[in-house]
Amino acid sequence: VQGPSHAGTEVLLDAIAREIESIQRTISSSLGHSMSDEAESVDPAATDSQSLADVTAAFAKEGSPVDFERLKEIFGDDMGGIKDLLKMYLNQADELMPALQAAVDGGVAEQITRLAHKLAGASVACGLNSVADPLHRLEERGRSGSIVEAGRWFEETTRALGEAREWILKTLGPI
Repeated sequence: VQGPSHAGTEVLLDAIAREIESIQRTISSSLGHSMSDEAESVDPAATDSQSLADVTAAFAKEGSPVDFERLKEIFGDDMGGIKDLLKMYLNQADELMPALQAAVDGGVAEQITRLAHKLAGASVACGLNSVADPLHRLEERGRSGSIVEAGRWFEETTRALGEAREWILKTLGPI
């Protein structure tokens, strides 16, 4: 049985993904170019506590679990916006993961599919493809009804989410 907090989480994750896409379309159409083009003309020292150049360099290193270029396309040089989005994502993931674990533990394929799909979509929208990949596999297992390996993919999701959280906090500081 789905509790009200999980329903609210799913609605919020959907809203985040739609809002990001809407913001990107609006800004691209009104400026006539991508936000990343504009970010090049902004003084990185004028951003949040960390410079955009430093953060971009850190996220560009091999092994980064976050596609920072995706976030820059949406927010440009707005480090505050990036931090807010990632904070919201991590908070919502923290709320959704226990429900996903319960679905996996209970072998409820329909819930596994729905919850993995929601979190995977939010992960992609926020540039966390490393988290989205195992979630897509988990979603596929739920969709096919063959949930034998669901526990494995849930564990991989948990690991990837932990690594992403650690990387984000190390790179961006408290969010």
